[in-house]
Amino acid sequence: MRIYLLLAAALALSALPACGDDEKAQNAREKIGEAIDATSEYLTATQQEFIKNAETQLESVRGRYEELKSRAAEAQGQAREELDQAVEDLRQKLAGADERLKELKSRSGKAWEELSSGFDAALRDVSSSAEAAWQHLTR
Repeated sequence: MRIYLLLAAALALSALPACGDDEKAQNAREKIGEAIDATSEYLTATQQEFIKNAETQLESVRGRYEELKSRAAEAQGQAREELDQAVEDLRQKLAGADERLKELKSRSGKAWEELSSGFDAALRDVSSSAEAAWQHLTR
């Protein structure tokens, strides 16, 4: 959606008369250019904030993962088998979320928007898996 605003502003800028002596047209081009720059800066900041929050959430899940892994190593019998499976499942989901985040960092525009919503789903999945494993541990 935001990318469309940038495109519309760029189109409006290109549609203005190219004559350099028309002061109103020049002022309009400058204002539209400033708006494009501001929008671009906002999008970049928004993406950086999203990525920072995602990294923070993944670090939190990694902390839970390490704790679960440690406790699973101390468990015995059936409980250990179940915890080992939960830990392995969580490890795989964390690896998948890390890969999606890496890909997300390299994208922009429409691709970034699509990947960010997919990443949100992956993050919810890994978080719920961590919570389920933790609940299993504390039973």
